[in-house]
Parts: sequence; structure tokens; C-alpha cells
Amino acid sequence: MYIQKFYLKKLILCYLSSLILSAYSNEDQLREAVANLHSDFAYRLESSFDEAKDIEVPLQVWLDLRSKNYEQQATEYLKILNTLNNKTFKALPAPTFKEVPKQIPLNILEEIPVDLPYAPSWSTFDNKVICHSLSYELNGLNLYGLSVTHKDKKQRPLLVYVHGAAYGIPVHFIHWLKRLAAEEGYDIIAPSFRGEPQFTSDIKGVKNYNSEGDIENLLGEPEDIISLVNAWAGHQKIDIDSLDYGIVGHSFGAGAGLLACARDTRAKVMVSYDAWMTNPFRFYWERLQASRSTRNKSYLWGSWDEFLEQPASEQLSGLMKRSVTHQAVNMNAKLLLFMGGGYNGSAYHYSHEQFVGKLREHKKEVEYFIIPLAGHNFVLYVDSPEAKDAYKIQSNFLQKHYPGKP
Repeated sequence: MYIQKFYLKKLILCYLSSLILSAYSNEDQLREAVANLHSDFAYRLESSFDEAKDIEVPLQVWLDLRSKNYEQQATEYLKILNTLNNKTFKALPAPTFKEVPKQIPLNILEEIPVDLPYAPSWSTFDNKVICHSLSYELNGLNLYGLSVTHKDKKQRPLLVYVHGAAYGIPVHFIHWLKRLAAEEGYDIIAPSFRGEPQFTSDIKGVKNYNSEGDIENLLGEPEDIISLVNAWAGHQKIDIDSLDYGIVGHSFGAGAGLLACARDTRAKVMVSYDAWMTNPFRFYWERLQASRSTRNKSYLWGSWDEFLEQPASEQLSGLMKRSVTHQAVNMNAKLLLFMGGGYNGSAYHYSHEQFVGKLREHKKEVEYFIIPLAGHNFVLYVDSPEAKDAYKIQSNFLQKHYPGKP
């Protein structure tokens, strides 16, 4: 009986394959058939992606299909779709990480001049704080950053600012950092991530260094944050193990900062503006399901093509290490999450909802605000009503959970 059913299924599969291949006699029609099969394949795996399941087998099939012709793709899609009926997958194992070195040398470099460009109307804090370039070393990489400290030389609670994109610390935003340090009473340090320049543009009289290494899309960047904290603690003669700190981040930097919080219990609070890839499985799935259409957004992931060249098992492991949604159980910091409402419905919003859901499932403390009509970079427009409103919310949050010393 089992053998009869097996051959019956095989016969049905062959029959369906022949129907499709005969119905689409020319290449355009066959391309449309494959696109439809691909869409079916992607949507059957949607929940498994979102939930970080071990879908190595079907994912590897898709990766291998890309080099085949349309007839071969149609046949293979039919086979894999047949295996996905009522299929359940196990969860991927939790990621593991090497400990970030504690003893890291740090050097204070040039002083940043006060006459920076794009000064807002309220930039009147140069009598209170001073900025310097920093350098530190992690696993053979020379990395750079910025510090904002008080001229009275008294230590304040520590905040780490982690910037967006991958083009360095935005020069115009240093005014915002000086305000935060002076008004709220913090020392602030800010890394420029591996593989990028120290600043987005040159500052007169200051060398714009380049941090060594390559951009790793949230894999190595959390280490850059934690290692700078360790280096700063050593330089300031603060006990590394008892130190606590907060993080403020935007976009790429917010994504890296959240992952650092999940790995480092010393991080007590984080303010996140429009964090990138809180659930990279969702970002991956959106690119997968749109890969055959004009809605393909792979350009939003700079090394997407290179990432796809890895075997499926390595891709899934890499996604898991980058997914703060699936590391939410490890979160010790209290979180304030902002999201611009002007691009609602995107992978950013969807993955944030998943992230917040996981945090609340694990009874973690989180506040989530969607700023109406605001874009992804709204925090960088420091004089906009949206940025001002968020700054007030941020100030109240920090005062409650991690107050500074003005």
C-alpha cells in the first residue's frame, strides 16, 4: 500500500509538471509560471522565517535554483512545494559569542574645534563640554571614535552614541551630542564602526581617520561598542565589571546597540531611533519574496549578494547572530524605541512589532513610540518638531531610568 501511494504521488507530480511545462510554451509564460511558484514557495516559509526556524533544506534548494533554467526551476519548485505541505521546522539554536576583551588601550587624539558646521540655534554648550577624537584597538583592528566630556573633568554617567548608515559619525549631529552631555549630565563616547571613516565629512584641523576592517552588517559592530566601553573604562580608571552605561542609537547603529545590550548586562538603558534589522529574518524574507519583482529591496543590505553566496546553514546562523528579536530573552536594559510613522508597513515596522512582542513575552521593560509622519532619519533633523518631541520623551526616560549629573 505504501509503495502504491508513493508511486501515485510521483505520478501526480510528474503530471502536474508536464501540465505546467506544456501550458507555458514560450519563455515569457514559463518565466511567469516560475515567478508564481517562487511566490508560493516564499509565502509558505514566511512564518518559519519570522520565527527563526531551521529551514536549511528548502532554503538551500532556492539558492541552488538560481543557476538553473526555467524548466528545471519549475520542476524543482514543484518538488519542494510538495514537501512543505504541513511541514513544521525546529527552532534554530541560540547563538554564541566570544567574550570581548576587557583590557583595551585607548588614546585621546585631537580636540574637536567648537566652530563645527550646521550649528543649530541652541548650540551654546561649548563652555561646558569638550570633544576629542579617540583611537582604540580590538583584535588587531585600529578603530576610532569621539568623546564628549565636561570641562570640569568630573566623571558623569556614561552614554554611548551609535550612528546610522556606515559612513562615520555625522558631523552636524555632534551639536546634539554636546547638548545631551551638557543639559542632561553625561559623558558620551561614540565609535566609528569597522570599515568606515571616523566622520561623515572632514572637520577643519582634525584628521578624519578610517577604522580598519570591513563592515559586517551587525555581526562585528556590537563588539566595537562593547570594546570602546571597556577601553574607556580602563582609560578613566573605572572598574570594568561594575561599570554601567546607556546607549543612544540610530538606524544601523541602533541595531548594533540593541545587540550589544543583549550581550552585555552592564548596559542599563537604550534609546533606539528607527533601528535597522531588529529581525533580519524578516528583512531576508522580504527580499526573498520580492526577488523576482521590481519590489526587490536588496540594495538596502549592502553585501546582500555576497551573503547569498554562503551555504544556507551559514546564512541562518548569521541571521540568528544578528537578530535581537530572537535574543530578546537576554535583554537586561530598559528600552525606549522610536520609529518614524512616515514609512509604516515596511520591514522596519513589522520587525519592530515582532521585537516588542518578544520583549513583552519575556517581561522585559520597553516603551515604543511611532512618531506620526516622521521619516527614517527624523532624529537627525534636530530642529524639526518630530525630533524635539522625541528629545523630550528621551529626556524623561533617561531621567527615570538612568539619570545624568548636570
